[in-house]
Amino acid sequence: MYSHLYSHWRVNRMTLKAQKLVHSLFKILSENIDLLPPEWQLRAKEAEQRKQKAGSYRIVADYIAGMTDRFAMEEHEKLTNLAVLG
Repeated sequence: MYSHLYSHWRVNRMTLKAQKLVHSLFKILSENIDLLPPEWQLRAKEAEQRKQKAGSYRIVADYIAGMTDRFAMEEHEKLTNLAVLG
């Protein structure tokens, strides 16, 4: 079952796409915390004020972890279009 389902090439391809999307979201949001919703911006800025860059990374990671698949894809689309147009 493992080789026919979990290691199927289509599953591997979807997994790779998801990993790239999450990595891209993390990179964009951690480098631009002003793109986070206001309450998350506040948390990230407070962490940075305490000189805890890792703390702001944790805030961004927690924000992404709370996203549904669909929301993550929509946000990524908005952010990458924004980056291209901006």
